[in-house]
Amino acid sequence: MKYHFKTKAEYQKLDRDSAEVMKGKDPDYAQRDLFDAIARATFPSGKFLSRSCRKGSETYHINPFDLTKVWPHGDYPLIEIGELVLDRNPENYFAEVEQAAF
Repeated sequence: MKYHFKTKAEYQKLDRDSAEVMKGKDPDYAQRDLFDAIARATFPSGKFLSRSCRKGSETYHINPFDLTKVWPHGDYPLIEIGELVLDRNPENYFAEVEQAAF
């Protein structure tokens, strides 16, 4: 299985010079922007999709377990599972985010 999250938000980009300045001034910009968006109740959301590797994949022309390969969309179409909505910020960052990684 491979999982995909496709945002419904409009992409906003920084030009190279602005990104270089931001990197030095505020390396946590993206994380804070996400936190602030949730706090303002403009909940980020996106489609939650998956791709599954069917039986017989061991004879496929690429190794589907090689993470450096992209599965062809025609052979492994995306299947929409639902929607992912980030609707609350963690109250205890260590317990809800840091420990979840382990």
